[in-house]
Amino acid sequence: MVSAGEVSYRALLAREHRSVVLASSGATLLASLDALMIATALPSTARELGGIELFGLAVGAYAVTTAVALPVGGALVDRGGPWRVLLAGAALFGLGCILGGSANSMEVVALARALQGLGAGLLFSIPAAVVVLRIPAELRRHALAVNSVIWGVSALAGPALGALLTATLSWRWTFWINLPPLLLTVLLGAAGFRGRAWVRGRADRLNLVGPTLLGAGILALLVEPLLAVVPALVFLLHERRSAVPVFPRSAGGRAVAAVSAASGVAFLGADAFVPLDLQAGAGWTVAEAAAPIVTSTLAWSLGAVLSARLQLPAVRQVRIGFVLVMGGVLAMGLPLAGGVLVAVGLTVGGIGMGLLSAGMFVAVADIGERSGRATSSLILARTLGGGVGVAVAGGVIVAVAGPEALAAAERGGGAVPDIHAAAQAAFLTCAVLGLLALPAVRRLARGREAPRVPERARDASLP
Repeated sequence: MVSAGEVSYRALLAREHRSVVLASSGATLLASLDALMIATALPSTARELGGIELFGLAVGAYAVTTAVALPVGGALVDRGGPWRVLLAGAALFGLGCILGGSANSMEVVALARALQGLGAGLLFSIPAAVVVLRIPAELRRHALAVNSVIWGVSALAGPALGALLTATLSWRWTFWINLPPLLLTVLLGAAGFRGRAWVRGRADRLNLVGPTLLGAGILALLVEPLLAVVPALVFLLHERRSAVPVFPRSAGGRAVAAVSAASGVAFLGADAFVPLDLQAGAGWTVAEAAAPIVTSTLAWSLGAVLSARLQLPAVRQVRIGFVLVMGGVLAMGLPLAGGVLVAVGLTVGGIGMGLLSAGMFVAVADIGERSGRATSSLILARTLGGGVGVAVAGGVIVAVAGPEALAAAERGGGAVPDIHAAAQAAFLTCAVLGLLALPAVRRLARGREAPRVPERARDASLP
């Protein structure tokens, strides 16, 4: 007997949708695999070229330009469809790959990562926008589940491939190996996007000031968190006055964005320090500490697949995902069962992220924010939240652990209980900050969204 879920996936991959789904999936796979693969190789890059002090610049350059390009890409999809955005993203990304693979200094590597970040931001803006603008309502959850599974595959394969290429060939191959799949992605895009009529979002005036201020804020956050206050305040002032804000202007749209940001603060902020906690704090081996990262990644994909199968109302799904994320991260901070509870909590949070991430795109479309700009803003909100979470968690660990514990962790040789205690304090802090979004969750639960346009009416214009 064939299940309803299997029928829906077959419909998603039917002839009229197959090329669009494959093109979107190619964009996701290319950008996400690269980010994780090159991140693994960058330490070797810095050691070979010299300039280890510029390691943070190479990492930050990618983060800043991705944040700038994401909302711009979403707005460009609204104005002209995804084909030109894919071409621009692929060109910038490919140029960064060639430059990075040929680099002879860390300054050039940082420039290459900046170009790749611009390209990746444009590529990341495409899949969710395509799902909202092109895929029929009854298949959107399945399309988002496919996209999430691709993220999971990238998270598993990216670090392993980066380590393998660096160990057997050279770190330069982590840049060059992107070129063949980049060409394939463009070919898939030509088949799926070029020459098609597209249901477009609002083609508002392009807002470059807002994304630039966000990029400046992220750069400051990476260099010195206090410096981020000024660009953050200027951004908030600009956001209030801009006719084309980066984040949705409706109450419901901003509530979804706030929940997305909170999930980034809690889960991504805690996730970044799990290896440090389990290895230095709990005394686990590298392989043992990697296991929870793998299981949480698989759990994220499982949550997205479950969202397609359960077919819950979008707002309810977002609420359930939020509860699981916050509950999982809170559990990570409890002084019980050592590293085991950290691993379990991270996995529970991963399931919640899968449910929440898939549900929020459906929810924002349900409340009338049906545009590439709106969907890109949700990804951006989660990314920004993750940056804040990482900065806060890092500060808590340094403050609580103290210099002696940090020095002992650098020397290695066994578990350092003070590091584990500091990491637990950081996890609790991330969860508490995430819970500040409870009013946004309650707003969604009370249904205070913008007037809803019936699904059939919205989808009647789909070609």
